[in-house]
Amino acid sequence: MEAVYLLEIIDKSFERVESHYRALLSELEEAEIHDFRVAIRKTMPIVELAMDIEEESLGESGLRESYSRLKSYFKDFSDLRDIQVQTISVSAYKGLEGHAEELKLEEEKLKDSIRQKIELWSVEEVRSSLESGLESIFEGMDSAELSRHYKRRAEALRTVSYTH
Repeated sequence: MEAVYLLEIIDKSFERVESHYRALLSELEEAEIHDFRVAIRKTMPIVELAMDIEEESLGESGLRESYSRLKSYFKDFSDLRDIQVQTISVSAYKGLEGHAEELKLEEEKLKDSIRQKIELWSVEEVRSSLESGLESIFEGMDSAELSRHYKRRAEALRTVSYTH
């Protein structure tokens, strides 16, 4: 696999993350929150692979900060998403309308809190940082070397999934 291919995958993944992020800036809709989190969740393993390659090549990872920021964006929505899922579940049962209303109030409080946070985020900056870091890592790396990294990562993931 070519390094360019990995950069293209990251680029496409971040296009989805950025698209959902821009939508969230307008309105914190339930479906958009879910889609944003899914886009981040799908991007994280690609970034993890890049960090592994970087650590093997350079002995350290400068991508870790960008990865941590991306992960924190995902986690910042966890409580809000949990409340939304609980509201859906509770709304399905008669007699729990009062609890559903309490959950809706909690959801609004969480939305107010997260609105302030997301305006300070810079998803574009995370993307730019990752891309420039990756370009410098892959500079001069041939396809065979990159393929070895992919195979090692795939084997490590298979080992982890069998042990859990």
